[in-house]
Amino acid sequence: MVESRPSKPLVAGSNPVPRLGKSRYWKEEKKMLDIRYQILASKSSIRHRVSALYWRFMRYYLALCMLVFLVCGSGNEQVQSDIEKHEKPTLVKSVLIVIAPQDFRDEEFSEPYTLFTKSGANVVIASTDTLPSKGMLGMTVKPDIPFEKVITDSFDILVIVGGTGCKALWDDSSLHRIVAQFNGANKIIAAICIAPVVLARAGIIKDIEVTAFPAVKDEIGKCGGCFIDTDITVCNNIITGSGPEVAKDFAQTILSEIEER
Repeated sequence: MVESRPSKPLVAGSNPVPRLGKSRYWKEEKKMLDIRYQILASKSSIRHRVSALYWRFMRYYLALCMLVFLVCGSGNEQVQSDIEKHEKPTLVKSVLIVIAPQDFRDEEFSEPYTLFTKSGANVVIASTDTLPSKGMLGMTVKPDIPFEKVITDSFDILVIVGGTGCKALWDDSSLHRIVAQFNGANKIIAAICIAPVVLARAGIIKDIEVTAFPAVKDEIGKCGGCFIDTDITVCNNIITGSGPEVAKDFAQTILSEIEER
């Protein structure tokens, strides 16, 4: 019969060594410490790799941003240059636009007027008087000055608008004086639709190629002009247009000619 020995009571705070034995216990402890160290080292390695990837990404990102900035910046400079080129005021200082006292052709007035004002030019409207004039399509324009008060030295371009009412200007002596003075100074003179007849009767288109509304080609021929059946004609300092359908191109041609001078 084996006697059982009472076990010794455990004292609070004591750390008894397991029955595995001290040597084996410490081996297990060392093994656990090694595992913990490997886990910590692995976590540190992961953090290091993530950090390395992050900074590599940031270098590529910054390089890409700089490339985009350089490319877009160059493009913006080009766009800005183009904008300044188109918005830069032209060499036109002042334009005199002539309209009939009634029944001028609306778009033949509005297209040059709008283009020149946008270009920075000073546009002055002249007619036989300063009473409001109504266009064929309903536009109302009040002239700034009558023909008698026009000082041609103050203007760079003369534009004569057509329309059925322009026939009243064909033999206007004050307008003929203005046309002759512009021509004598070799300034640009432009007329559209039936307005080239004013130039013809003012005596400045002899042997000059001009276009006009086809119905008035005989009037051009009577005064020694060479009628050309085309939309726009430029001959020396004289620009002519055939009618309202080419009003926009007519205005742009005038502006292009003054820019080239």
